[in-house]
Amino acid sequence: MSNLIKQLQSKPEEYRRMVALVASISITIVLFVVWISVMQKNIFLSDTTQVEKQTSEVASPIQSLKSGFIRLTSSVTEQVSATIDSLGEIEYKKDIIE
Repeated sequence: MSNLIKQLQSKPEEYRRMVALVASISITIVLFVVWISVMQKNIFLSDTTQVEKQTSEVASPIQSLKSGFIRLTSSVTEQVSATIDSLGEIEYKKDIIE
């Protein structure tokens, strides 16, 4: 991680701003997707029989947190990989122009 930070510090300010923008947008999208997924469950489970059925299926709050954390980390990993790939393409295009 410190290697990545040192590499970014050596890049021009314009590039660093682009990385900051892409990272902040990616984090915002991840948080939005998590928020929507939680809200979606609440919206579609408005019927009390469905809510009772789902609560009886949930084994424990800890298991729910664990599965949510696993989904979150896999989603973040995918987003970070996509961001790194897009940054590599930007740098490659910049080298072609120069």
